Amino acid sequence: MYKRFMTPVPRLSSTQLAYLLGIDHQDHEALLAIDEADGEAVAVGRFARLKGSPSAAEAAVLVIDDWQGLGLGKAVCRLLAERARQLGIERFEATVLRNNRAMTAVLKSLGEIGIVSDDAATVTFTVGLPERGVGDHLAGVLRAVDDGAYRLAAPGNSALD
Repeated sequence: MYKRFMTPVPRLSSTQLAYLLGIDHQDHEALLAIDEADGEAVAVGRFARLKGSPSAAEAAVLVIDDWQGLGLGKAVCRLLAERARQLGIERFEATVLRNNRAMTAVLKSLGEIGIVSDDAATVTFTVGLPERGVGDHLAGVLRAVDDGAYRLAAPGNSALD
């Protein structure tokens, strides 16, 4: 949570919750990864279209501690990028703590990243979304789904709808 919000967050405020739950599936989207074994959320990726720049969106990914380092963040980010492309978004921006190597790697999994701003504590990256395809990493995830190791939930076809 600290790396996502860049400050200690023992509990989300009502304003934060309202923002995070205010998904309209056009300008603000979120994808949730659920552990089938216990039905618990293990990751969330979201983007919010930038005001004044309709082809860009701020992106963020959060993976719970026990699931970090397994490629889930990259998979969620690639699915998020696929959804963003469907809505005409061409690039993501993300402000991360300078030492957040995991999120930097997640962004790099989409393509070459550029630096929008850089200060002592944070870096704002930009990354162009691939024009098409899912990339090598997501192709591996989809192969694992095909082999029965995982199951993907489609919108309108999950217990959360």
